[in-house]
Amino acid sequence: MPDFIGSASSDPVSLAVRKLTKNCVHLCLAGSIHASLFDPPPLSSTHPHEANPVWQRLKRLEVKSCMFGPDGKWLIKPEPDNLIPNTPGPPPGDLDFFHPPPGYGNTESELSTARRYYTQWRSILLGDAVDSRMEVTVRDPDIPATVNDVSMNALLTAFARGCKRMPALHTAMFVSEYFNSWPFQIHCIAEGTDAPNNWDARLVYGTRGEWRVFFHVHDWRPDEETLKEFRLIGRERNGYDSILHFLPWGDFAK
Repeated sequence: MPDFIGSASSDPVSLAVRKLTKNCVHLCLAGSIHASLFDPPPLSSTHPHEANPVWQRLKRLEVKSCMFGPDGKWLIKPEPDNLIPNTPGPPPGDLDFFHPPPGYGNTESELSTARRYYTQWRSILLGDAVDSRMEVTVRDPDIPATVNDVSMNALLTAFARGCKRMPALHTAMFVSEYFNSWPFQIHCIAEGTDAPNNWDARLVYGTRGEWRVFFHVHDWRPDEETLKEFRLIGRERNGYDSILHFLPWGDFAK
């Protein structure tokens, strides 16, 4: 994956987005996400954050991240050798819909197989540039993938710190899609705000008076320092640690 920021500690695009959206009430972002979007580096030892704080009016934040960051590092990496059994292997770099991969001929059945092969690889090859008219989604909850612990923990720690600094925030959602699979989601819900899918009643004994953080992350777990930052959202906002709950795989917000 390309590295757009090199040795820099922040992503200039993320910093620009913060300024452009500073007065938003509702904000939805999608793309390659860097930690500095939520937690920019300090200006100096005496000015730990921006001179003019952003997102002070923000009530709802939704962030959909690519599976890799602008630093070229994977957040969630599919395991291609396990994705498509009985195929010639990883696709060539110039594979497209009109040029089947090696090993396929021009018979109707072979072309059909090639199209299925291409469809399953399209997200790796084209990312978000796929024409929606060609979209064929196969949502398999068990497709193997590996979470990059270092990159994901750094990004989620920054996300939690950012949420603490938004005084009007009601809900914040971070999501990164598995390859053709169920989404990797984190939901931060303010006190007095209903969680989706009736999670409050079903999973946290009807609690609405405290901050809640719901994780839909399969069998992966954030490290303790990351979880501490999520607990601190509630502690700094209303004096009580956020309630953290790991959702059953498949019980995610649509």
